[in-house]
Amino acid sequence: MTDKYKYGSVSLKNSTMQNIDILSENLPTSKKLSKAKTIEVSINAVSNSLRDSKRRNTTNGNAKNKRTD
Repeated sequence: MTDKYKYGSVSLKNSTMQNIDILSENLPTSKKLSKAKTIEVSINAVSNSLRDSKRRNTTNGNAKNKRTD
């Protein structure tokens, strides 16, 4: 039986679902991904990119919330 606390669901527009289908076939993987896996891979890629961007900004001293006391 599936653990109801481990998974969630979302409602998406049909056009968004079509984009997910296109992504699932065109992401650089060895095979077509399921819709759920496509969303997971995409979100992880964006999250990693944002995290890396924040790290670069803070290491370069360009943090937006940098204090100037």
